[in-house]
Amino acid sequence: MMEARHEIPPVMAQSPANAADAARQGVTGGMAPSIPRRRFARRRVVWAALVVRTLGAATFGVANFNRPENCYRRALQALGRDDFDRAQYELLRLQGLPEYEPHASLINGILLLQKQNLEGALEEFRQAAEHVDTRALALTLAGKTLLRQRQFARAEAVLQQALEYDPNLAEVHGSLGAAYFDVGDVRLALEHLDKAAKLSPNDPRPYQLMATIHQSFRQDKTAIEDLRELLRRGATGSVRQEALLDMAQLQSRLKRHQEAIDTLQGADESPDSLALLADCQFALGNLEGARDCVDRALGLDPGQFEARLMQGRLAMEAKDFTAAIESLNRAFEVRPKSQVVNTLLSQALHALGKDDLAAQHAETAEQLRELNRQYAELSESFGREPRNALTCYRLGLMAERLGLQSQATAWYRAAVLLDPRYTKAGERLSQLPGGTDVRP
Repeated sequence: MMEARHEIPPVMAQSPANAADAARQGVTGGMAPSIPRRRFARRRVVWAALVVRTLGAATFGVANFNRPENCYRRALQALGRDDFDRAQYELLRLQGLPEYEPHASLINGILLLQKQNLEGALEEFRQAAEHVDTRALALTLAGKTLLRQRQFARAEAVLQQALEYDPNLAEVHGSLGAAYFDVGDVRLALEHLDKAAKLSPNDPRPYQLMATIHQSFRQDKTAIEDLRELLRRGATGSVRQEALLDMAQLQSRLKRHQEAIDTLQGADESPDSLALLADCQFALGNLEGARDCVDRALGLDPGQFEARLMQGRLAMEAKDFTAAIESLNRAFEVRPKSQVVNTLLSQALHALGKDDLAAQHAETAEQLRELNRQYAELSESFGREPRNALTCYRLGLMAERLGLQSQATAWYRAAVLLDPRYTKAGERLSQLPGGTDVRP
């Protein structure tokens, strides 16, 4: 046996592994020298240090993960992606920490907003506004919540307070711009929307509202530039489609019909886009192209107003007054208070010798023309002296008489925002479609 042991190669005999085996078995003879005890002690110290370091790193990682500031950050991120369960979970980690009470209030306020508990949310935002870390966002959300409650005066004060704290809050400028637009204060609306656009160079929303304002005041060229910027900033979906249609409509109104046709090439085909395309083709003398667009539009929506109107015009161009009256009557059913429809019906009926009925439509068209003139004058005077609830109410009544329901809703809403006690405006608003909706 001893001779067999000596056959072990010296290298293997001197390896730490074999030496350790020999030490454990008490071998101290010629196979291998003994290993000093201090070597094993040193190895144990090294392994112990590694274990302590690893456990320490893991403990630090858990502690860092559970730090309140990280919980707060993760809660805001979760709310940003509508993960309310995760936000609630992170909120539980913050509650009970005195120095993070404002942060917990802010998170809880946002969760209460999601549940439509506006009063509860406002109270949480009030507490959150007392801390420097949460003040800006709390004031912003409080102001927007007050707007949802149609408390314009309070909302304006809170949002202005947010700007006093930080004048570069794009979201606050955007909210104020929308609020001033809602009460008809166009000058201040444009001022804040312009600031919001400059502070958020990739946000298309300010230009969407600026385009609406400029369109309403017939500043067509400026509105077109607004819409171009809106599209450049990446507007998508229905916002993009509406912007393209509005731009084409404005270009057509400026007699830039080929530009309008080019713009419509980028829009999705719809009854509205086809009717507008038909109008441009008609203006350029391409009657066959206009007729084709009308047929396609009515195939998608038989009640499309502009398509029926164009169908009547095409029939009148062809001297087919019977067909024209049929088409125009279909358009009249959709918009009986359209000055254009009543005028064309009067002309077509007169051509067929139906003078009595033609006279009735002619009289209606004249009444609508005068009402449109008065409406435009009152709107212009309101632009010079905004925030008059009585004028808003009068404009709402006139818009209703003109069949402009969306504009009537906007005017009545403005009157209620300016004076919540204006019961007449509130009553009229409640009778219109969407009038009782709470706006975000």
